[in-house]
Amino acid sequence: MQQTVNLSGNPFGGSSPPSPTKNQDRHSGLFCFFNNFTIFPIFNKILILLQRINPSIIMKIFVAKLAFKTTSEDLRALFEQFGEVESCKVIMDHETGRSKCYGFVEMPNDAEAYKAIVETDETVFMGNELQVKKSRPQEGTAKPKTEKPMRPKRPHIPYVPKKEE
Repeated sequence: MQQTVNLSGNPFGGSSPPSPTKNQDRHSGLFCFFNNFTIFPIFNKILILLQRINPSIIMKIFVAKLAFKTTSEDLRALFEQFGEVESCKVIMDHETGRSKCYGFVEMPNDAEAYKAIVETDETVFMGNELQVKKSRPQEGTAKPKTEKPMRPKRPHIPYVPKKEE
């Protein structure tokens, strides 16, 4: 069986598609193609839509060294300068009701979030120099232990050394 090789440039056979004219935008249409590793604007739009659909794509930012009097609204006002803020929370001590001097901010757009991290890290806010980082996933948090079935105990067999003959 002979195999034919398509050299026309169109993977589906036939002639190659016409090149765009000056008035046509070559990026318009349903499909975008990579050209010299350049990502076209439609991919950015797709990423924004995916971030809104899937909340796991939202970037969580850790903010440390907050003042005791800092509230969630103050923190939200600081980060809204850089873009949309999904949620904002200053962690409070349950016993005293005072701030634990750290909090978390969630931003749906990664570019805005990275800009906020760079701009606010090591800046003075309400009298304290902030420490701002991308939040890491929680590790070693206390999870409720599930009851595992106990394995059956083996009967105790005393050790008896062998006698040499």
